[in-house]
Amino acid sequence: IRERGFMVEKEVVKKTDRGIRVMDIEVRDWLGNVVGGIEVKAGFSKYLPLQQAKDAYLRTQGYIVTLIREFF
Repeated sequence: IRERGFMVEKEVVKKTDRGIRVMDIEVRDWLGNVVGGIEVKAGFSKYLPLQQAKDAYLRTQGYIVTLIREFF
């Protein structure tokens, strides 16, 4: 992501209607504008319903949430 000119920040706190959501990675463009967040899951780790609900809320606010699952 950085190689393409984006800035990244880890463990970013976002407020939702269901409490705080900590995004694994937040991506910003070269001007510092938020592009969206990335949730990273390894293997078969759970993407919990509460996380999904918070992400759905963030999407209604125009915040793009992308889930990436890595299997090792």
